[in-house]
Amino acid sequence: MGRLNRRLAIILGGAVLLALIVVGTVVDTIVDVLWFGELGYEDVYWTALKARLVVRLVAGAVIFLFFFVNLRLAASSFGSIRRRISNIEIHEEIPGKWLTLTALAAAAFLAFLFSAAVSGHWLDVLVWTKRQPFDLVEPLFSRNVSFYVFTLPLLRLAQNLAFLLLVAALVILGVLYVTSGGLEISENRIRFRAGPLRHVVANLALLFLVLAWGYRLDLYELLFSSRGIVYGASYTDAHAQVLGYRVLVALSLAGFGVTVYDVVRGRYGLALTAFGALIIGAIVFKGLYPGAVQQFEVEPNEIDKEAPYIARNIAYTRHAYD
Repeated sequence: MGRLNRRLAIILGGAVLLALIVVGTVVDTIVDVLWFGELGYEDVYWTALKARLVVRLVAGAVIFLFFFVNLRLAASSFGSIRRRISNIEIHEEIPGKWLTLTALAAAAFLAFLFSAAVSGHWLDVLVWTKRQPFDLVEPLFSRNVSFYVFTLPLLRLAQNLAFLLLVAALVILGVLYVTSGGLEISENRIRFRAGPLRHVVANLALLFLVLAWGYRLDLYELLFSSRGIVYGASYTDAHAQVLGYRVLVALSLAGFGVTVYDVVRGRYGLALTAFGALIIGAIVFKGLYPGAVQQFEVEPNEIDKEAPYIARNIAYTRHAYD
């Protein structure tokens, strides 16, 4: 009877909390509609609200699918529950439907949390759907300037989200497999069972791919660099950092390739080597090499080295202000 009362109290408490959230949301919406309507901008409010809802629904669906697949695969490692009755230990197999329902609930919760952050970028998505080319091409990568205004922010949002989801998945999978016995820590050694290890490394392969995508976007973001004496790509960016990011893209893609190969063959030494190589590459090609070019090649003769980039800055600033 006491257990039933506790369950009823939890259900009622959850229902009250949900009702308060819904009522608060409805009240806020009504106030916003009245305020925008009073100013004559009610259509603006509804456009923004619809854009925010669509972005959150689409992002939430993708996030939900990603986490559900990972969680359901990980849930399979929970084979049974141990129960002790007097001196007898009983192993009860967990029904598959309960594992599926648990994975569904957890994936829905995670999708709700992550999609809330994405919905805040609804304006980037809405602007991208109305994008138009400019009559201007930038000189470093020969891309239309509209790409940097409309498309690049959206690509960076998607890449950041993919990176965050994969890191979160790797952490969650580690916790689940430690809990279920898929990963054992004993005598200062970590041992995976074959299935869990393959699952974790497959996500690591996707992480390599997302890192390659990120370094590719870093190339384009050099146009917003503040390294030089003027805003925009400098001599070091154009002659050292571009090469550095291209090397890191290549290392990340190579890491993806060898990690997939490791997953197929069931041995994982190459994946660890690739991860270590990428860390060393990031230190060298994002920090040491560009820093050396800046210090030993640019700074002793800065005016001559930076002159073409200063001229670009002046010319495009004049173009912007007509």
